[in-house]
Amino acid sequence: MTDDQEPLEGGNQLTISSAPKQSLVAIFFTLMVALLVAVATIRHDPQPPYLSGNYSPLGYTISLAIFVIPCFTLGSWFIRQRHLHTHHWRAFWITAAIVVPMWCLVDILLGNTFFRFPNPGATLGVFAPGYAPGRGWPRTIPIEEFVFYASGCFTILLGYIWMSYSWLSAYTMPESAYLARVRNASRLVVIHVPSLVTGALLFLAALAWKNLGRHEYPGGVIPGYFLFELALVIGPTAVLYSAVGSFINRPAFVAKTLVLLLVSLMWEATMALPYGWWGYQYDAMMGIVIHPWFDLPIEAVVLWPAAAYMNVCLFEMVRLCLHRDRPLGRVLFGGPLVPTTAPPAPR
Repeated sequence: MTDDQEPLEGGNQLTISSAPKQSLVAIFFTLMVALLVAVATIRHDPQPPYLSGNYSPLGYTISLAIFVIPCFTLGSWFIRQRHLHTHHWRAFWITAAIVVPMWCLVDILLGNTFFRFPNPGATLGVFAPGYAPGRGWPRTIPIEEFVFYASGCFTILLGYIWMSYSWLSAYTMPESAYLARVRNASRLVVIHVPSLVTGALLFLAALAWKNLGRHEYPGGVIPGYFLFELALVIGPTAVLYSAVGSFINRPAFVAKTLVLLLVSLMWEATMALPYGWWGYQYDAMMGIVIHPWFDLPIEAVVLWPAAAYMNVCLFEMVRLCLHRDRPLGRVLFGGPLVPTTAPPAPR
């Protein structure tokens, strides 16, 4: 064994001496990509650019590098570690196969209800149909939206795994302890009633503010975007967190979420909204906006922590299911242990 390796549980080896250095380089690289994308996609104009013309041709398209490039860098690291983390590899793809189509379907069904896309010149000009209440299925959803959701999902999962096994590996549960806790887990689906009550109270507060509060966007009745985000958080919390919460590397989750939130807010407040890559249907928002950031709804700030939380909870649940020694139904809902091998035949 070389000096730059330490043994893991079960005999595996993971290079760790260069992990802090590599982690800092990766974070710096991600922020530099965001800065370069901003420079490449925006044409300077002395007047406020807000919806005042096409000052960012293909801006939305090029800006997706903020997520796509980190996906390639983190993905290359993940591939090199594949032989150490077989269940991580499978759990990653299973989670992505669930989350990405879900996001795309939500965009097709609700994209025109929550968003608008006033600057088509910032895209490739390829649009998918999306349901619009009272207008049917107009082709208004830029194809970039689907790349955005897919690359965002990959970035969340890869960033969480990378931080869990490089920079913040000290907070990752050892493999032997992980397997022992998996064997002792009775079931994954456990309804947590306080989470449901908390979610209901938060929605009632948002509903009251939307319809009774003093704000500039009183139109509409139900703050649908906030309700959707609550479902992203309350759903995994109420159903899964009691079982998977202890398996989550919380420092890795928090660190990844903070980096993601910083990059996304910079992207949205300084590029997307000012240049009309996308905007919001304020009738579907609760009415709390950040005025210096071109009336960015508070829901846009909540989205990334909510999405990251949902992705990580689902990923950890899939990992647990892949380690199961019982049929999937009993893993999820409980039941007696079923041996993984047949008993020896009687002599």
